Amino acid sequence: MVQVLCPSCGGPVPFQSAISVFAVCPYCTSMLVRHDLDVESLGKMAVLAEDSSPLQIGSAGMGPAIVAAARLPATLVGITVFGQNAILVQKDSAIQSPKDLKGKTVVVNAFFTSCTSVCPPMNRNMEKIQEVFGDRVGRDVFLVSITVDPEVDTPTRLKEYAQKFHAGKGWIFLTGKKENLDWALYKLGQYVEKKDDHTTIFIIGNEPTGLWKKAFGMANVAELVQIVESVVNDKGGTQ
Repeated sequence: MVQVLCPSCGGPVPFQSAISVFAVCPYCTSMLVRHDLDVESLGKMAVLAEDSSPLQIGSAGMGPAIVAAARLPATLVGITVFGQNAILVQKDSAIQSPKDLKGKTVVVNAFFTSCTSVCPPMNRNMEKIQEVFGDRVGRDVFLVSITVDPEVDTPTRLKEYAQKFHAGKGWIFLTGKKENLDWALYKLGQYVEKKDDHTTIFIIGNEPTGLWKKAFGMANVAELVQIVESVVNDKGGTQ
């Protein structure tokens, strides 16, 4: 473990290891990023909004990346996010409607394109997951990024953003009517009133087996890959 002083309040902030890049100050909740010997504050982390999802943080799971795990009814995804009138950005995807994702294994995150703090590193982790799983993305697992700023993040803007992260056909970007996406995000426990307050949680779910996990989206990518792999390969039974 490495400990540094927070540039915002001066309090001691522990980084989990010598190679950890991000940490949150336990005193002032500033998100810190390390650049070699320097530490930069990216701003305050939001207080978590009320989580209406059945998948509650702290319900199960071990390790620094995973924050929750549970077996839930297989209808969770079908009646929330993917049943909404969302718009898919990649028209050449194997998924032609959000409803087509029902019965699939997914990795879901919330973001917005003008975010310059946590969204770029979080989506770089999504890109790395895509690289590791290769052609299994779009077949065994789908990556789903939902904007929390649909009025700004038009399909054209999202398509340009997706290209920056080399998103393939198995990485789906969703926008649409604000009320539809707000409801979908609410049911997933990801809804926030202000876009800057969105969480950095990945929701990984295998709808056929009912296994769902939440993980810290900016954790070490190797840990995230292990979590995604465990959900993709789940056959049912115990977690």
